[in-house]
Amino acid sequence: MPRWYLVVGLGLLVLVGRGATLGAADASVDDAKRKLAAQMFAESHLKDAEAILKEVIAHDDTQYRDHLMLGQIYDKLQMPEQAADQYRRVLTLLPDRPTDRDGFKARSQADARLKVLDAMSAKINEAIEEFGKKLDSLSREAMQQRNLPSIQKIAIVRAALWKAQKPETRVTVDIAAGKQWQAAGFAVVAGHKYHIAAIGAWKPTPGVSCGADGISGQTNVNGNIGSVMCDLAGSVIPVGVQTEFTAKASGELLFACNLDPDIKVGRATASGNVIVLIEPL
Repeated sequence: MPRWYLVVGLGLLVLVGRGATLGAADASVDDAKRKLAAQMFAESHLKDAEAILKEVIAHDDTQYRDHLMLGQIYDKLQMPEQAADQYRRVLTLLPDRPTDRDGFKARSQADARLKVLDAMSAKINEAIEEFGKKLDSLSREAMQQRNLPSIQKIAIVRAALWKAQKPETRVTVDIAAGKQWQAAGFAVVAGHKYHIAAIGAWKPTPGVSCGADGISGQTNVNGNIGSVMCDLAGSVIPVGVQTEFTAKASGELLFACNLDPDIKVGRATASGNVIVLIEPL
């Protein structure tokens, strides 16, 4: 248990013991968390400071100082997109020309960092786009040559690049053709929408390779043979190269290669892996 839970918990007990109202206790606990977050930040316990501030903001997201500190924490953690989001929130919460000194200073700091981060973000996005084009060219070449190891290497690089752009929400998982249902380590929530894509190539049968969309012209009830499919609470969702869906139930996603006539048949001769990319929308 993080030590700050104990500190804040003890503070709440003291307040209740003194007869503080629930509303006043909530406000005081938030203030205690803010002070502790500032201390954790000063001592370079950045993940602890982040966790504390996220709890405070979840309770009240209207305080510009909280967002400014969280932006500075993300700066230190080298998470520029998250930092920029917090600095934008600071500018939203403050007037264009704050009359108080603290507000003016906070707006100036957020504005200055945002200009740097936006400029850097544009450069990074440009580099990613150029790199993506090179990967596209290499991928087409590898597919033409049916070079499965090269296809797999390109898929690994693509997956890492994709996840790095939004590390907090995006998930990647390797799925083997020769295994039955495999857990993604990702749970969906009923009513929420998700995007799933799959990259790479595998061999659903010896001597026959295909991408995540499977073997054209060979189908069953779950789509093309050799395509990626997903299971959620007993219902199969054909994935192929990509799909979007709204979860009808909550639960963990399972993935497998679609083999005919039964997913338990042919596993011993299927080989290779594809990488599944999962993202909430």
